Amino acid sequence: MVHTLPDYTTKYKMTTIFGSVDVYEAAVRLGAPNIHHRSGNVIWFDTFSAPTLHWEDTTGPGGGSVSLSTAYALLGEASMKLATTDVAGNYAQATRHLQVPVSGSLGIEVTTTLEGSMRYFMVECYLYTGSKTVRFSWRYHYPNKTLSVGDSTSGWHDIDTNLEPNVRRGLFHTIKLIVDIPTLKFNKIIFGNAEYDISNYSLNSVTVANPMQLIIVIKEVTNEADSADVYVDNVIITQNEI
Repeated sequence: MVHTLPDYTTKYKMTTIFGSVDVYEAAVRLGAPNIHHRSGNVIWFDTFSAPTLHWEDTTGPGGGSVSLSTAYALLGEASMKLATTDVAGNYAQATRHLQVPVSGSLGIEVTTTLEGSMRYFMVECYLYTGSKTVRFSWRYHYPNKTLSVGDSTSGWHDIDTNLEPNVRRGLFHTIKLIVDIPTLKFNKIIFGNAEYDISNYSLNSVTVANPMQLIIVIKEVTNEADSADVYVDNVIITQNEI
């Protein structure tokens, strides 16, 4: 039987290409988290909808916290709250350890609110292949309005020095970094509706033997003697990016 037709008909039997519904829209309607940028294949995600937070927390000397919160969420009822105390330079950091994905092009997508009293917000990834450590990261420095990526020298390369997103509390921004592991090159970074070609820059790679894993670090640092709270939702890892 072909496309609900009776099995004795010849209609459509020689046709090999058919139009189809937007499966991505169907996925979103069913609650999929990848509603911003649809390239790549999702291999892992966290929408922070579970009753338990499965991230390790680290805070600066002045204290702070990493916790689930129902105050704001992009999808669902909860997000991960990173909160600092009112000590300049204090930070809150969440870390997740995952298995090593199949080598290829990877995307790391994070949706977060931003805070006017923060110094910077950053996402840093470490890929331990067993024989080398590959680091790729980005950060947004709010006082300088600067978006940067961590390059092969372990320094920061400024991508946009005049980026000023809205820091209204509860307003989420999606940032996606795409890298190519086999060539150790950056590909692009997407911040909201702005896309930046960063393919001229190389990832940081060091030859060192470490147990294989992928580490994701999400960190917020406060800029002044004022507490800073951000809410993170929908952390997504994709493969087969273009």
